[in-house]
Amino acid sequence: MAGAALLFSLVTACDGGDDEVPLIGTEYSISDIMGSWNASSATIANLSGGQPGFVDIIDEGGSLTLSIQSNGRFSLTINRPGRADEIWTGDMGFDEEWLAVRFDGDAADDYSYMFIDLNDVKNFMIIRGDAEYDFDEDGTEEQASVDLELDRV
Repeated sequence: MAGAALLFSLVTACDGGDDEVPLIGTEYSISDIMGSWNASSATIANLSGGQPGFVDIIDEGGSLTLSIQSNGRFSLTINRPGRADEIWTGDMGFDEEWLAVRFDGDAADDYSYMFIDLNDVKNFMIIRGDAEYDFDEDGTEEQASVDLELDRV
């Protein structure tokens, strides 16, 4: 699945035995972030030294949308000019202050963790972390860093 780890393949994978993470964390809950989000900024930096070294999805005329349901199910769509849409689904919750994400098709305990922050009125969200992304569409994902700024629709 090309770029499946793009947004949420972070710092480390879950090493616990629990197959689910709670919908409520120490800072936020799924009820705080459920709904539809559009990226106002979506950048991916290539950490492996390959080319291209940096992708700015919005600046290049693309889009990124994220839809989160009250049960933690999500759908993520990336549209980049000249590429087929990339669509991923899965479930998310919280591990204390970290956003925990598992993509459909991954092992039951294969969660990845992201930094997340919301503004006071919860209509602007930041998600950041390390990821993998196929920058040159050769079928091999390179190490990357992702920085998203999302506005609630």
